[in-house]
Amino acid sequence: MLDLKRLSYLVFGLCFGGGLIWILLREVSIDAAGEALAMVDYRFLLVALAAYAVAIALRTLRWRSLLASIAPAPYRKVLLVLIIGYAVNGLLPARLGEIVRADLARSKLDISRSTALGTIAVERIADGLSVVAMLGIGLMALPVGAQYGATLRYVLAAAAALFGLAAFLFYLLSGSWQGDSRKMFAPLAIRFSKFRDGLRILRSPRIIGASLLTFPVWAADATSVWFVLRSVHVALLPMQLLMTVGLVSLSTLLPSAPGYLGTYQLAFVMALSSFGFASAKGFAAATVSQTFILGTHYVIGIGLMLINHVRLSGLLVPATKSD
Repeated sequence: MLDLKRLSYLVFGLCFGGGLIWILLREVSIDAAGEALAMVDYRFLLVALAAYAVAIALRTLRWRSLLASIAPAPYRKVLLVLIIGYAVNGLLPARLGEIVRADLARSKLDISRSTALGTIAVERIADGLSVVAMLGIGLMALPVGAQYGATLRYVLAAAAALFGLAAFLFYLLSGSWQGDSRKMFAPLAIRFSKFRDGLRILRSPRIIGASLLTFPVWAADATSVWFVLRSVHVALLPMQLLMTVGLVSLSTLLPSAPGYLGTYQLAFVMALSSFGFASAKGFAAATVSQTFILGTHYVIGIGLMLINHVRLSGLLVPATKSD
């Protein structure tokens, strides 16, 4: 069961997401959104789902290459852990799926939870910098006086500062810096040291291969988003697509309801409205993506948890000295 703290995260996420939906529905015509949803072309969604599956397969390869610097891990086990972790990320607040993924790395891959978290941090920094780059390039395609143009530039500046600073700090931590290891802080020092072991890939030649895999990962993700948009009869130019993918991906970093309800709709509406498309199209695109693409992932993730007897009550437990 969820404790009081996690329950408060969930309640906050539901209220935040519900509030955004309420605000959006005041700007988006419900009739127009319903009409857009009624005209969805599911053939495009099938292609979008296939592209999303390719992206997951490539993300598994990338994480496996990061883990290889610590211990060899079978692809199928890494895929299992990643699918479940990503599913929990969407179903629970505060990105608890990252902790779940690290816990599963401990039980399924025999890798310290703290070390696995270090590799996940590297992965997230790579994704964050990629998203910032896509958003920045895509903003150059905004027409003069575009709706939300100023807001999107502020978002870009904030995201660039956040991920740039995080990348700098993690790179420093991956070096030979020594922290305070006084006995009273020994358990924390051990976990911190293991977390830094996961970051050391940043100074290894292996980071080149992992970084190169980031390009096809996001190419597959962008392809999935493009076909989702085509399903609601929206066709974007390449730079417009980059901005949309960047903004939508950043929206998943905000505290939100399960399935990114609210934040996802806001991102799609802002992106498409900025290029002159009806806001109802953005609302519909977000909804079909959540239902058909992310929803499929969640169902598979839950199924894998049941098949492999993975229970959240057995995860998210306090780390031990060996973690």
